[in-house]
Amino acid sequence: MLGKKIINTGSVACTTDTTQILDGGTTQSTALYRFEDNANDTASSTGKFNKGGIFNGTSSRINLSNNPINGLSSVSFSFWLKPSDIARNQYVLSFINSVGGWNGLGVRISTSGKIQLVRANNGAVTSTENSTTSLSLNVWQHIAFTVQQSSTVIYINGSEDGTFSNTPFTTNNTGSFDIGMNEYSPGVTQAYTDGSIDQVRIFNKVISASEVTTLYNETTTTVNTLQVLGDTSCVAAYTFEGNANDLSTNYNGTASNVIYDYNGTASNVTYATGKFDKAAVFNGSSSYISADNPNSGGGARSFSAWIKTTSTGFQSIITNGGASHASGLNMFVYNNKLYSTSGKGNGENYGPTSSADVNTGDWVHCALTMSGTAIGSTLKTYVNGTLDGTHTTTILITDTYDAFRIGGRYVNGSYVAAWFNGSIDQVRIFNKALSPGEINSLYNETTTTAALGTISNPSTVAYYKMQDATDETGSYNGTATNVDFNVQGKYGFAGKFNGSSSKIEVSNQVIPNGATSISFWYNPQGSTGTEYILGQGVATASKGPTVYWHSQSFGALVAKGTSSLAGSATGSTTYSTTAFHHVVFTWDGTSNSNAFKVYVNGSLLVQGTSDTSSSSIGSYTNFAIGGLNGSTFAEGRIDQVRIFNKVISADEVTKLYNEIQCADTITTPENYFNTVLYTGNATSRSITTTFQPDFVWLKSRGSNRNHRVFDSVRGATKGLYSDLANAEYTENSLTAFNANGFTLGTAGNQNVSSEDYVSWNWKAPLANLSTAFNGSSSKIVLPTLSSDFVGANSRSVSAWVKITSTPSGSLCIFNSGNAATLQSFGYFVGTSKEIIISYYNKNWVTSETISLGNWNHIVFTYNGGAVETSSNSKVYINGTLATLGSATGSATGSANTSNANHAIGVYNATSQYFFNGSIGQVRIFNDVLTTSEISDLYAEPAASNNTLNYPAGAGCVASYPLQTNAVDLSGNYSGTDSNVTFSQPGYLTGNTDGTIASSVAANAEAGFSIVSYTGTSTIGDTIGHGLGTPDLIIVKNRDNSSASWAVWSSTFSAASETLFLDLTSPSNQYINRFGTVNSTTFQAGSSGGTEVNASGNKFVAYIFKSVAGYQRIGSYVGNGSTNGPSVYTGFEPAWIMIKRTDAAGAWNIFDNKRNSTNPRNSILQADKSDQEYTNTNYNINFYANGFQFLNSTADWNASNGKYIFMAIAANPDTTAPTEANSFKTKIFSANNSSQSITGLGFKPDFVWTKSRTNAYNHSIYDSIRGVNKLIQANTTNVQSSLSNAFNSFDSDGFTLGSGDNSNSGSGNSVAWAWKGLDHDRNLSSINTDGSIPSIVSANPAAGFSIVSLDKPNTNTDTYGHGLSSVPEMIILKRTASSDDWHVYHKDLGNTVRISLNSNAAKVTGTGVWASTTPTASLFTLQNQTGGAHIAYCFHSVAGYSKVAYYTGTGSAFNVTLGFTPGWVLIKRADGVGSWTIFDNQRSNGFGLSPDDNYGSASGGYDYSSIIQLSGTGAAGKIEHLGASATLNTAGNKYIYLAFSA
Repeated sequence: MLGKKIINTGSVACTTDTTQILDGGTTQSTALYRFEDNANDTASSTGKFNKGGIFNGTSSRINLSNNPINGLSSVSFSFWLKPSDIARNQYVLSFINSVGGWNGLGVRISTSGKIQLVRANNGAVTSTENSTTSLSLNVWQHIAFTVQQSSTVIYINGSEDGTFSNTPFTTNNTGSFDIGMNEYSPGVTQAYTDGSIDQVRIFNKVISASEVTTLYNETTTTVNTLQVLGDTSCVAAYTFEGNANDLSTNYNGTASNVIYDYNGTASNVTYATGKFDKAAVFNGSSSYISADNPNSGGGARSFSAWIKTTSTGFQSIITNGGASHASGLNMFVYNNKLYSTSGKGNGENYGPTSSADVNTGDWVHCALTMSGTAIGSTLKTYVNGTLDGTHTTTILITDTYDAFRIGGRYVNGSYVAAWFNGSIDQVRIFNKALSPGEINSLYNETTTTAALGTISNPSTVAYYKMQDATDETGSYNGTATNVDFNVQGKYGFAGKFNGSSSKIEVSNQVIPNGATSISFWYNPQGSTGTEYILGQGVATASKGPTVYWHSQSFGALVAKGTSSLAGSATGSTTYSTTAFHHVVFTWDGTSNSNAFKVYVNGSLLVQGTSDTSSSSIGSYTNFAIGGLNGSTFAEGRIDQVRIFNKVISADEVTKLYNEIQCADTITTPENYFNTVLYTGNATSRSITTTFQPDFVWLKSRGSNRNHRVFDSVRGATKGLYSDLANAEYTENSLTAFNANGFTLGTAGNQNVSSEDYVSWNWKAPLANLSTAFNGSSSKIVLPTLSSDFVGANSRSVSAWVKITSTPSGSLCIFNSGNAATLQSFGYFVGTSKEIIISYYNKNWVTSETISLGNWNHIVFTYNGGAVETSSNSKVYINGTLATLGSATGSATGSANTSNANHAIGVYNATSQYFFNGSIGQVRIFNDVLTTSEISDLYAEPAASNNTLNYPAGAGCVASYPLQTNAVDLSGNYSGTDSNVTFSQPGYLTGNTDGTIASSVAANAEAGFSIVSYTGTSTIGDTIGHGLGTPDLIIVKNRDNSSASWAVWSSTFSAASETLFLDLTSPSNQYINRFGTVNSTTFQAGSSGGTEVNASGNKFVAYIFKSVAGYQRIGSYVGNGSTNGPSVYTGFEPAWIMIKRTDAAGAWNIFDNKRNSTNPRNSILQADKSDQEYTNTNYNINFYANGFQFLNSTADWNASNGKYIFMAIAANPDTTAPTEANSFKTKIFSANNSSQSITGLGFKPDFVWTKSRTNAYNHSIYDSIRGVNKLIQANTTNVQSSLSNAFNSFDSDGFTLGSGDNSNSGSGNSVAWAWKGLDHDRNLSSINTDGSIPSIVSANPAAGFSIVSLDKPNTNTDTYGHGLSSVPEMIILKRTASSDDWHVYHKDLGNTVRISLNSNAAKVTGTGVWASTTPTASLFTLQNQTGGAHIAYCFHSVAGYSKVAYYTGTGSAFNVTLGFTPGWVLIKRADGVGSWTIFDNQRSNGFGLSPDDNYGSASGGYDYSSIIQLSGTGAAGKIEHLGASATLNTAGNKYIYLAFSA
């Protein structure tokens, strides 16, 4: 109702927020090393089913112990083959032997690339039978032969491929029988197979075609079944699952140089807790793993691994080359970054190099892809799922040494170097260049998927929702030029392209090689020419796949680089130029007949044949939407662009065509943001906001006072000024954030007595809270614990701790027992940040340390027994077992038998070793935690924070969340706190996504986060934000009084642009404050030191992201007119901030509380302390789905000025429109003063008043133009701006002043009122269906809309009307200057106009309506003088309203309406005759004429003897009682508009 055309509110799943809308496939790992106490390859990749046999083409063979076809006269073979060479003879199966003469059968690859059966008899080859189809390289193909003495049938991939009549053969021979080669004579071998073989089956019969199909369709469930055909015909079957055994055990083979997997050999490698279960630990000096090369043979490939290291040296992760890393492909760590090299042994390509640090000590996912081995191939590095480096090779890549190593480099064939120092887990090797989607699958692996040999291969390559140029997959974000995204699309937003310069470009190849599909929605918006909608390549050379619009139809081309359109196909069906059409292009990647298809609106339109194969487009880049390399631009709206890596099915096309828009996730925006007005009282007081705010922005409205901002992450009393560069200050101004608001103190200037203020409030709740300890007196003393927790009983303690500076003395985390009697134990942080266990005056210290400024998870376990044995005690830091050194001190006390004196944050519950920092989520267990339970605690989510039994079954006896109190969740052991500070940011606010640790309070649902961090001054450092890809970042240095507020926006045209919140400067004046911004981090730019990353300085960042239906960060271009650009947001704004970017301009803020109705003109500026000012020349209108400026002020609407904006939604109006609350007639008496007319039952949007008694003009008002804006039905007058005429639209009527004609003087009057958009605040909406945006208040249920439009001085334009049905009558008035009222009526046609203000007959000619009939979405205007116009549109609604005509009879007759008549407007069309209005409130038959001002004591023209409104319900009618020139002359045509009573 508020701009969304199709939404889902029911049980049917919506899809527009789903990136991977269609099922994808899987990608097989060539090798997978999980390091579960070994270096085995578990990918099972070498076969068609699990493992297979890889034959090297020179020495690989499997020699069978006996001849499985001995004595058979009929035989069948079935096997899967993936050849690496098809240019020479290669025996797959050989049952031919020279012993006793050449006899038997063989299957081989022939020199022509066919599969061939060889028959031998009596010492000679008697025949060879070739398949019709050639084999394909490096692809699994199923082969079957059925062989009889006189015939052969060949099958490929389940289909018959050749039948032959043959000479007999003999099988009763002896000698060598092989798989993978042929023994020409004893000891003389030849024709080795180069490729892979799997699932070899030999049958003692001729298998049928249906049995061949069974074998072709075999799955992993039957591959280890010998008699797969259900009989006893299978005499031998070889599955190659790590050996050459026959399932029958009768014909087992002996393998030579056959590879079944890529198991590694580990040297000096140990195994410990990893990213997934266990990992390999490399010692940095002698550890490595070697294996057969999974990438042997060259070609594209990819590496993936999780690593954990802190070493800065040269460390090899994976290599399959050698010779000083100058051959093959190599992935390694160097200078803290991820590096790669590739080459051929005598030279190498260096690069790409990542920008992200990978030696952080945490698990980091590293991946490297290579598109091929030729010069010009592309190498890409990925860190934690994000592309972080790209390089084009300049040297041929070869596997010179064919070596493969993990954790060390194989150099010159003699030794290993570049040792890895740390842990490596989950190494995967692939024989392809992985896509970004596949990389993302690897990064997001779980424990379950990590065990699989395959990974997910998402089908969606890219998805552009067209809210901007962002690809929702994050892989192929585009750059937009002159695209207007502030328009309504098929679903939410769309990109509007101007036909001359608009485009979205991506410099990379987006449309994949091979099979692909493209789906999008396109609205040509009137265009009938040739337009490239989207494609890949260069338009002038017709490269790559392209979809186009031509002669009102759609087509596609797939060409190889010629200037012709060879390989194109255009549909013959024509489509509307004013509606959205769903278009799908599919291509199987070949030049086969009808290889590509185009579907429109769910149906196949055309199919065609490309003039090239997929190999020809592999290097085509420059993907574009809206144009192709600067040529043949699209003119229209494009929405929902999806690129797939497969040919989608017809059913999937239908699914996309019937896609359902997701409803907004936030239905009550004011639960996340609101504006509150208050008046200061100079005393401590609470301000109510309806939710607990986390960010509060205060400003005095009545005085020149600074803006003040506060947030929960920095702390309530810490303020900043948005209009100043000043450092953070602390004072008793805002003192607390409360459950439903905040508390003001008396300090500062935000609560001055009798002064008016505004508060803008955001919600970004901290994920959890913690407790701060001051290091001198803070403590929490616990009561006596369970006896399970004393003596030699097993126990564990878990806690989250954070310190911000290196301790000067030990800091106690947890203590138990009596230190005075040495019967105690305690856990401490030492002066080197190590963890200390103190048992009875004996200490053990960890080798590992915790990090400053970050949350660290610490677990202590004790398994009972002798207290002096360190093996009984363990410490885990951040989920990893720490190393305990030798004990110091002596245990002079006895085991603790007291279960008293437990404390958190202090030793012995007295006054020693006070903790200085924060502690959260302390749990005490009566058993030793397992490693998996410790992992669960380390990954504990917010949902379990207030749960005692977590992990389930672990034996938690006490749990202290330490969020707002010292309560134990068990209820048994709650503590007593002293001098601690609760409600501090907790461990879940810690964010380590960036190279700089940060504390984050993120409200991802509402697109807002607060980030606190400490700078390093290192260019390129990154900061985690916890939000998803941001659209606006505002950063302030809290410690520097000269550092401005740095602002970055995704809408900037250049990445280097920066704005300052406290300055008016343009975005190109101060640059490079920010670097790369992605879904997890933002980066400090090369010039961002002072404002974004000064060393040791504390910073705060407020980060925002667009959220459909709630928040929009966007941009627009001004037009310099009083009818400014209509900016579509998709929701009714509650708050808007706007800044000009291409020139100086203030940060202007508007909201819906300081101005509750349109126009909004009360302004505050974020960069100035000035008091609020109101100026009617600075009007802005808020609409139900956007906003519009009504002036040309440079700050927001200079001609061609560029602006960014942030808009936040108000609570939407959800009232459903009905016929009953959409029209009513009211009669009233004039009183010459203000009076409210009530009883309508609704808030009207269109009111037409007329004095019945006096000869006063008709008055027309509507909610779009605004109150007191008068136009008169019976005159050509320009719109008048009055005062005290029509003062308001009210909830049950309206209020008139003495200035309105119907309320002037005395007498009786009538008002006719209609409801437009059913909105409680009378807001209209932006409509972008036409070529020119319009402002519309539409009530489709009642068949009525109001359209405000600004007509340029051009020939023909279209305008959206919002009815969703074809308007049957349009009443149009130019308001900017004097002009007639023009009326369109469906029964007069699109070449006819008639004037409401005149009794003249219709006028025929192209005229106003451009000889174009309105459509369900828009109408067309032509030859109209430019300027503002208003249009009232109507269409018939069965049983409620009717637009039609009748032909007069000159005598009595009835015009049936089908409803009880309440209001009728009639006009003779083919001759002179007045317009006349009748209604059911005035005397029946009395008319008033819109084309004159007539009034009389009797209430108008008395036609009561000629016409009556009569009948009820379906019998309702206009009853003509006799002849009348105005209403009923025989043969004359009369048009009418009628509404129900």
